[in-house]
Amino acid sequence: MYLSNKRAFFAIMAASCLMLGCGKNNNAQPVVMEAVQENTESVEEQTNEEAVDQSEEETSDQCESGTTGQFDYQALGVTKYSYPENFVLEDDLLWAVQILATGSEFNAEYVHGDGWKKEFLNEFIYSMYDGPQYERQINAEGKKMTREQVEYMQYSLTGEYISFQDIDDEIDATQNLYSPMLSYIISDYEYEIDGEDVIVTAEADMSRKGDACEYKYNLKVRLRPDEYSCFNGYNVVSIEKEEVVQLQYDDGNKHEFTWYCSGEYYEDNVINGEFYQSEDTMQYGMFVSLTVTDEQKEYILSNAPADFVVTYDFDENGMSYPITEITPTTITVKKK
Repeated sequence: MYLSNKRAFFAIMAASCLMLGCGKNNNAQPVVMEAVQENTESVEEQTNEEAVDQSEEETSDQCESGTTGQFDYQALGVTKYSYPENFVLEDDLLWAVQILATGSEFNAEYVHGDGWKKEFLNEFIYSMYDGPQYERQINAEGKKMTREQVEYMQYSLTGEYISFQDIDDEIDATQNLYSPMLSYIISDYEYEIDGEDVIVTAEADMSRKGDACEYKYNLKVRLRPDEYSCFNGYNVVSIEKEEVVQLQYDDGNKHEFTWYCSGEYYEDNVINGEFYQSEDTMQYGMFVSLTVTDEQKEYILSNAPADFVVTYDFDENGMSYPITEITPTTITVKKK
């Protein structure tokens, strides 16, 4: 009634002005239009306010029912994480960071890349490790994981939604089919707050299956709070890592080791092979490359595949440790 009465009022006023000669005809229309525009704005304001109220009500309903974004957390059996007063890198999150750090990089671009879904399934669902408490509880109850639970776990880990429509509706997460080739152990860490994020810097020892050596890395991990994440309330946004170069210096002893070369992997005068064994106390990487002379190269390739005895002298400036690159002094085929 408010709108129609006001329109009628201005229309009557305009008509009166025309009849009394108090205005031209082309001035009457703008008066009516101005009234309509004013009321349109009033209606739009009311509509916008109603939309905001409705949105707030929906958000409130979602929070009460445990439904936000992509997931119905109540149906998934997820409860909000209760944050301690100070940040702690708790077990489930620590385990996730140590697994993710085995790759060359980790960030949102990597998550949306071609290989991430398979990697996630192998290392976090079908892994020999038990996974976070959320997954352990499902397995303990003898249940299979649903596709939505897998998607929720992935989202909990990364904060990025990925669809798993190409897997079965339910999967058995207790198969334990996958055993990672690399593993990290974080020995110490510090943290700082960066806006809403937590930046963790840590020292980590990395070991490779079949390799007796340990490699040291510095890690920088960006975490983002997510109260519904099953990884102790955080998403792992990114991980940067830098290898700590360790140097070993000459101890005055003769050094030699047995090295296997297939003869297939070389470029110019750098030939790649596998460390086999050594009588001394030096630590070698699983793969050792030799920088050789033309004569040594011809000798290796003409006898490969074979085991070779390699001797070398230490560089006066030290050598990176564990040893993965050597300039040999002598190379001979190992006698059987």
